[in-house]
Amino acid sequence: MKLETAKSFALIILVGVSLLLTFGLWTYQPNQTPVGGPDLLKEIDIGGMKETKKSLIEPMNVIFHTNGAHFGYDDPEKRQGFYNELQSTVLYDFRAGEKKGDIQPYDIEMIYPDDLPMEILPYLFSFKDEIEEFPTWSFDRMYFTFIEESSSLKIQFISIDNRHKATAVINDSQIYSKLWKTIDSQKNLTEYLAFKEGQRNIFFPSGSPDMKKWSLSVSSIPATKLVNDLFLDPSRVSRSIASSITEGEVYFTDGLRELSVDHNGNRMEFFNPITSEYQQKTPLELLDSSIEKINGHKGWTEEFNLMDIETSINKITYQMFYKGYPVFNKYNMASISQEFRNQDLYRYQRSLFKLNNSLGKESVYIPSGKEVMNALEEDSQSMQNIMGIKLGYELKYQENDLSDYVTLEPTWYVNYNGSWEQISINGNNKAEGGS
Repeated sequence: MKLETAKSFALIILVGVSLLLTFGLWTYQPNQTPVGGPDLLKEIDIGGMKETKKSLIEPMNVIFHTNGAHFGYDDPEKRQGFYNELQSTVLYDFRAGEKKGDIQPYDIEMIYPDDLPMEILPYLFSFKDEIEEFPTWSFDRMYFTFIEESSSLKIQFISIDNRHKATAVINDSQIYSKLWKTIDSQKNLTEYLAFKEGQRNIFFPSGSPDMKKWSLSVSSIPATKLVNDLFLDPSRVSRSIASSITEGEVYFTDGLRELSVDHNGNRMEFFNPITSEYQQKTPLELLDSSIEKINGHKGWTEEFNLMDIETSINKITYQMFYKGYPVFNKYNMASISQEFRNQDLYRYQRSLFKLNNSLGKESVYIPSGKEVMNALEEDSQSMQNIMGIKLGYELKYQENDLSDYVTLEPTWYVNYNGSWEQISINGNNKAEGGS
């Protein structure tokens, strides 16, 4: 009898333990979060904005031609203001066809940083009539001519290969009058030089603009936020620290994809080793894919503008701008670049900090455009490879015990065969390149 009682008691205990275990499994919540933390379940936001093609594509120069001389805005923010006003008007009577003869005389030239497909126009401007189909060729400049009798502006688009032409008309007397007064009085303009060694003229200020050296506070962007957006399953991502060779560099990986953060924690590179067959995207497809990916985590943390589209490798690059001037950094901390393989993001490089408040500014010496021109002319071989000349800021990241900050120092940059390099002028008035 005692044996049967013991068996019954043991059975009751086993049933009770089983019920407790079952209840525990039903109610258990693991005390683990993916590398990205709680952001996994909400919209990823790294502190920036969402942008569109219209807001990301801007001209680098607006040049006024009068009496054989060339002028541009003395402040690039005024150029941006003019362009925003132009985008709010309406274009009439759009026509496209073969280019016959030379381009008609023009008074204003608007220059974009890279070739743009004509299909981009309805994203940048408004058209009075619905255009069924835009040409498939590309342009990089818009030419404006004053039509005095109608107080209108004629626009010409010329294809990169110089074989095609499109025209449109702006019937806005206010814009016409404002531009006419600007070019007539030259108010808010400064003289520009024309560099004529290449296939097309390159324009840049002849003097030394009043640019300041800025110091700006920064805030860090946690890499874990981007982990949650860039990896298919962030819960499978592991974190590791690199060997002593690249001391301090941090890696996140799911066994296939990898996100690396440099030793200062202020720059990242995401790599997705896709092995699918490569298919070249059109410029519009590349723009759409890129903007969608960056908007997915509100990644436009500063003012960025389109700088370069390389459809041959499905690569797109956006440059940081500050007060209307491009910002450069030899470690790619002032640009966003992406590469795609089919619909997938293949490579993504960007900074991991956000510019905040100004800590001060100071005046610095900047060589004049004439000095730059004289220095470049000393090297006739290099002149043949020049694709652009611009004033910009060199970004330097400064580490500090209290808090990190960046400096933006104005300097001249020259584009040699697609790569922007800093140019300094030595005592002999010769140009010296540097990154």
